[in-house]
Amino acid sequence: MAVGETAGRLASAREGQQWLGSLLYRSEATRPPDEAALDALLLQARARNRALGVTGMLLFDGRQFLQLLEGPPDAVEAVWKSIRQDPRHHDIRILGQTVLPARLCAGWDMQFFAHAAGPFHDRLARGFGRAELGAEAAQAACLARDGAPERIAASLADLVARGHARAALVAHVLEPAARLLGDAWLRDEIGEFDLALALGMLQQAAHALYHAAVPLRRPAQAHHRVLLATAPGETHLTGLCFLARLFDEAGWETDVAFPVRNSELVAGLLAARPDAVDIALSDALPRAEALQSLRETVRCCREAWPDDSLVISVGGRLFAERRASAEDCGADHGRTSVLETPEVLARLVERHRLTCACGSLPRPLRH
Repeated sequence: MAVGETAGRLASAREGQQWLGSLLYRSEATRPPDEAALDALLLQARARNRALGVTGMLLFDGRQFLQLLEGPPDAVEAVWKSIRQDPRHHDIRILGQTVLPARLCAGWDMQFFAHAAGPFHDRLARGFGRAELGAEAAQAACLARDGAPERIAASLADLVARGHARAALVAHVLEPAARLLGDAWLRDEIGEFDLALALGMLQQAAHALYHAAVPLRRPAQAHHRVLLATAPGETHLTGLCFLARLFDEAGWETDVAFPVRNSELVAGLLAARPDAVDIALSDALPRAEALQSLRETVRCCREAWPDDSLVISVGGRLFAERRASAEDCGADHGRTSVLETPEVLARLVERHRLTCACGSLPRPLRH
């Protein structure tokens, strides 16, 4: 059965739900590819997947390929047709074929892992890790202090051209750069105004990173809605700005709010009627002293909501460094990074919808 047919049957069974096709297969290389051949394969696959809105991952062990594809069912079907006709591999076998409510590999045009011996494969296998981007994060922080967002954007564009996913660059370059700027402020190396200005440079670079990208195809009607809000009174907007494009790219309907008081956030919630809300503290500074007030903010949101279906996420450096968790403030999710946050919240929303339809849903302890 084709991926499109599978998705069509399930989608018709659940009216209005936007399903994604998912296909897992293995195959054997016709002949072992060299570095140039693998580079060409990856560049071709990533360009095609970006254009079609397909994400996924590819594993190569020196002889066999294992690949996961996910995206709109017709797009996955088009990629699968191309894969079956590719002479670079044979003995192609489908290992799994299903539909999903949310992506597992969001932000990965084609994540690649190699497990063959040799420096080339070792370099590719390591090329997408967080540690290897540490120098890029430090450079971005320095350029942000120098007021050079265009140079940050150029560096990010080069990394995209080398195969790095945009969402991964936000998570492993821009988010750590924000924390490095916060460290500079904590050491009294820069002032509050300089910190705010440098964070603005990172936001501009993130905007340029996505502005130049080929947009993913989005569903005609968003299935989920999220309100992205700074914690009442929070002055740093970096995390919210990073998140907004990721939710937009994942197909969510997105609203933003910058409340000064809890009452303003509650009013925004009741007006937007989202499935989820993400409340962000600073991505640059720990803000440990803000945990008590954030706990009160979450409580106000819970009490104002007419039922128990609202999913609440909290974020910021305090949670990225695991100095606090969702349970500490009564939230459903404490994000350690913007990466995959839309997918995590989509799963929580679907879980809450299902559970609320069947009965009460246990919530984290409310303080």
